[in-house]
Amino acid sequence: MNAPLAVILAAGESSRFWPLSTHGHKSLHRLVGHSIIEHTVRSLANVGVGEFLIVQSPLREAATFAHRTVAAELGSGAPLGVRLSYYDLPQARGSGDALLAVADQLPEQFLLVNPENINAGDLLKSLLEQPEPDATVIAVGQERQDTEHFGVFEFEDDRIVGITEKPPRGSEPSKLCNMGVYYMRRGFVEALRKRPYHEFSLVLELSEQAAQGNVAVVTTTEPFFPLKFPWHLFAMRDALCGGENYVGENVSLHETATIGKNCCIERDVSVGAGVQLEDCIIGAGCVVESSLTSSILGAGVTIQSDVTIATQNQDASSVTPIVKGQPVSSDRQQLGAVIGQGASILSGAMLPAGVLLGAECRIFHGSASPSRVEDREHVQA
Repeated sequence: MNAPLAVILAAGESSRFWPLSTHGHKSLHRLVGHSIIEHTVRSLANVGVGEFLIVQSPLREAATFAHRTVAAELGSGAPLGVRLSYYDLPQARGSGDALLAVADQLPEQFLLVNPENINAGDLLKSLLEQPEPDATVIAVGQERQDTEHFGVFEFEDDRIVGITEKPPRGSEPSKLCNMGVYYMRRGFVEALRKRPYHEFSLVLELSEQAAQGNVAVVTTTEPFFPLKFPWHLFAMRDALCGGENYVGENVSLHETATIGKNCCIERDVSVGAGVQLEDCIIGAGCVVESSLTSSILGAGVTIQSDVTIATQNQDASSVTPIVKGQPVSSDRQQLGAVIGQGASILSGAMLPAGVLLGAECRIFHGSASPSRVEDREHVQA
């Protein structure tokens, strides 16, 4: 199979990725010197994909916060050796609606890829090695144990007959999970047009096509990196860094500061005297004057001296941040703070493990922070 046009849907609200999504789609988060979506485009270019159509959220000039777009980040794609075109989706109404918005621009065959698939090229290798298929859709699948986070393929006599979305662990129809990478024919889009609107219409139509025998799956053992929550960035960092630390340009490191293992520090960061960093992701332009472990900072965060951030629960159980009002297990025994762009943590503040701090919030001297602080909220002693 040839590598056709790749459609990348990057217009969702990224609400579960908060507080790192206030200023733009989660795929625009910079990691190891580039945005996540750029890593994805580069990976696809490596297997011969040269043309991309990216569905993005439009620039919101009147937004409370400055909003970034993929087009502003990647431009025409010429420096990457590819051609990028864009469609501004006025409102996020699910991936099916986003795909239908560009239906008239699609060729007979195309790829559909999630923007956070940083190794999409590796995931696609086995698919592109296949002969031209008869199926309307070929999906990339992987055997996994954490099936509750994915769409799971349902089989009947070794034939795919459906997809169950995020089944509770123990009730999954199989262990083969949908990786969000597809080869599609226009026939799928035409069928999708006839389906009444639903937030999950793409998945529902995939399941319907599977029931009709029109979906095939190519399995892969390549690593897969979902990006639903901020702490998923740790696995991405490890894959991109290959076990080494990453330190960007113009980083100012005090002679008494120490960078331990598994650190990703973007450009223009200042690390103060006596600071120890371990297992951290530090965004561009941050000022860090207190030691951090297992924490993620968006761009332009300031952490003054004598700030204390816990990293684990007293009983060593999995740290459970509050996401969209509900506790969500991070599946990590250590997780410090996740801090949105432009936030300031003043000297003497104390933060609990797994705290989520919104963009441009401010934690004052002596404050004991709650487990979640909203964008631009001020917390005082």
